Amino acid sequence: MSGYVSGDRPGDEDPWRPPQDAGPGQQPQGPGRPEHGQQPPQYGESPGPPPYPEPSTPQYPSPPPYGYSYPSDAQPAEPAPMPSTVHWASIAIIAGSVLTLIGAIITIARLDSVVDEIVRTSEPVVDREAARAGVVIFTGVAIVIALLFILLASQVRRGKNWARIVVIIVGGVVILLGLFSLGSGGGGGLLDILGLLLMIVTVALLLRRPSNEYFRAASRPR
Repeated sequence: MSGYVSGDRPGDEDPWRPPQDAGPGQQPQGPGRPEHGQQPPQYGESPGPPPYPEPSTPQYPSPPPYGYSYPSDAQPAEPAPMPSTVHWASIAIIAGSVLTLIGAIITIARLDSVVDEIVRTSEPVVDREAARAGVVIFTGVAIVIALLFILLASQVRRGKNWARIVVIIVGGVVILLGLFSLGSGGGGGLLDILGLLLMIVTVALLLRRPSNEYFRAASRPR
């Protein structure tokens, strides 16, 4: 007979035999048991190597607050210098408007004499009250136009092309009416002739090439 007792040979362990108690400071070895010096995993944690560190997120500069923009190196375009043609055209406009205002004041001061002259020379005969009303209305309109032309002169100096167009159109009409009146023998006073000459000078200056370039440059976006 062999000298081995059942369960003494390797491989003949009794599966029904309870495991032997481990000594003090030792833990029984077996499948699923951590080795000595290793902490067992906590509940809810999966054993394994630590996760890889998350890549750092690049930091971008925060946008500027509302209503503020970053300073730009671009400098705003400087306005084009006003040529002498536009300068003298605006002076002629103001001078013509002043002459119109002076003529209106003289007409109001001599209202009765002006009405008598109209009634005496009119064909057919015009009622005196109608002639007076016509003179008053005509004088009031002349004053309003003279004041508007002074405002247009300031806009012309600032390079507003629409103001130049208005002055040229109205000035052209005034020049045609003035020349027609002189050609028909209507004559005219000294103030009327001076006003007509100033209007001709104004339109001619505003149509010169330097004036066109100035208004074209002023109308460009900056």
